[in-house]
Amino acid sequence: MNTRDGPVIVVSVNTAVDRVLLVPELNPGEVHRVREQEEAGGKSINVARSLVRHGVPVEVLGFAGGATGAFVRQRVREHGIEARWVETQGAARTCDIVVETNHPRSTVFNGEGPEVSPAESEALEAMVLERLPHCPFLVLTGSLCPGVPDGLYARWIDAAHAHGVPVAVDAYGPSLRLAASAGPEIVKVNEEELRETFGDAPPAVASQLLRRGARWVIVTRGGEGAVGFSAEGNWHVPAPEIEVRNATGSGDAFLGGVVSAWLRGADLRTALKVATAAGSASATNLMAAIPPEADLERLAERLVPTRLDH
Repeated sequence: MNTRDGPVIVVSVNTAVDRVLLVPELNPGEVHRVREQEEAGGKSINVARSLVRHGVPVEVLGFAGGATGAFVRQRVREHGIEARWVETQGAARTCDIVVETNHPRSTVFNGEGPEVSPAESEALEAMVLERLPHCPFLVLTGSLCPGVPDGLYARWIDAAHAHGVPVAVDAYGPSLRLAASAGPEIVKVNEEELRETFGDAPPAVASQLLRRGARWVIVTRGGEGAVGFSAEGNWHVPAPEIEVRNATGSGDAFLGGVVSAWLRGADLRTALKVATAAGSASATNLMAAIPPEADLERLAERLVPTRLDH
């Protein structure tokens, strides 16, 4: 039986260094002079930072190899996030985010990640399985490194459910399809990736996933806000008017808000407000994190969800 006395576990299968490159305007084929900043990244690290911002204890379990992996480990320590790592032979990837200061847009170049050996994959799985009995919630988010089987998230969902641990998943492609079949409590995905993965519109996909065991299916829609589906009702929350600096990672801040609301016993309507506030605040920041000065409660209070008929 799950004692639920430990931190939320966030698994970082494809850890990254996020390098933000600032240019006035991106012009393909031309030479650019850039200013740059680096931060520990990948969706899982972004979610972990969001959870910490919401006051939720977190432990990251993940791969982190090479010099880039060492940088990630150092930055995660500096953020005060507990973590345990499997050091892979291959180096953690780098993701370049080109942010145009003259336009509210960014262009992302995601590294693929290192080839992970079966022994390295087994070592991370052993960590996850060891921590599950003491875990109140498991978050599985992001892409999988080469060499990691598509069904890994689904296997961990089954293991979590054996201990009574709820799970949130944010992925895409085969790993999401398999994970969704295992019935995680929360499926969060952006609309483009949902349509690419399942080949249908959000209401139809949500209906299928709810029948498979999901409690909440949440679809983010960028500047159009987010929609959430549950057996108790469906909701749309609009995105607030903000000055966007870098929207990359805002969906991860959103997911941290969703999980924090779930842990506090909130309903879907409230969770969408909390999450939208977090994601919007992150988008006003240059790096993928909620700025310390953001008043999340006040921002959430201003959001007015609309009940959907379908």
